[in-house]
Amino acid sequence: MYPDLIQKIKKRLNITNDLVDGALEDIYESVEKEYLLITKSNKVDESHDWILKEICIVRFNRLGDEGVSSSNIEGLSKNFVSKNGTDDFKPYMSYLVNNEPENNRAKGKVRFL
Repeated sequence: MYPDLIQKIKKRLNITNDLVDGALEDIYESVEKEYLLITKSNKVDESHDWILKEICIVRFNRLGDEGVSSSNIEGLSKNFVSKNGTDDFKPYMSYLVNNEPENNRAKGKVRFL
């Protein structure tokens, strides 16, 4: 799954060579570790692959501008939505919290009064 995801990211970014593979792998590893911490899971749920792919693309596009909230170079202006890594997951938190795999959900009790 991991090499396939890197290939999908490269396809989305229109990258046809292997020059950035190391950077993409490093970004993916960081995103995956954050995902596992947030979801308190042991592995990435296949239904959440798209989230990791989207975050990897955002972080790849932000390379060289880490820690910057906006950038302007010769008329090209970039405004970054997030200022740190955990903000990258904010748009997807409802998917991560509400769509947890069944085996990760806590069993609860219902009481009628």
